[in-house]
Amino acid sequence: GAEVTADAVTSSTLTVKNFNRSGYAHHNAEAGVGAYNDDGTLKSGARVLYVTGNTAKTVTIDMKKDKGNSVSLTGLQSILGAYEKGTETLIVSDKKRGFTNPTLSPDGQWILCQGNSKSTISKKNNLDIFAIRIDGTQFIQLTYHPADDCSPVWSEDGKYIYFISSRANKDNAFNIWRMKFNL
Repeated sequence: GAEVTADAVTSSTLTVKNFNRSGYAHHNAEAGVGAYNDDGTLKSGARVLYVTGNTAKTVTIDMKKDKGNSVSLTGLQSILGAYEKGTETLIVSDKKRGFTNPTLSPDGQWILCQGNSKSTISKKNNLDIFAIRIDGTQFIQLTYHPADDCSPVWSEDGKYIYFISSRANKDNAFNIWRMKFNL
């Protein structure tokens, strides 16, 4: 909103105190707890719902459901029930393959998973590693080897992906491999 100076009031009896954020949700907190940054500002994308005894049955919030559709919920019980049930959003789907073992990148922006593919070399089905942004964009196949590449995990800094593969040996034994992730 905008400041309306005509509505401003001056008072010599008003005392402004620092808001105390201690309590269960902030107990032993070390950094930006809940919806708030350390400086008290709201985190990007966070939603805060203020409820009083008088508004518990009338408070309203819009919640996005699967496929981006929005639903309006009224009353604290309905809102909490919807969050309790959760909402699922389909991130990646392909009629030609299935995906398993999703793992989130350290920065929270990417998902790694393994998916079945048909090798262009051997013409047989095998497992490969894929990456996709958490919003479902930038779907990328990272490995194309005819051997199985699976069980991807991130390095702590997110610069590398470790996975197991049966490539490079005659016995199809699985070994641990590393590749750079620089998207």
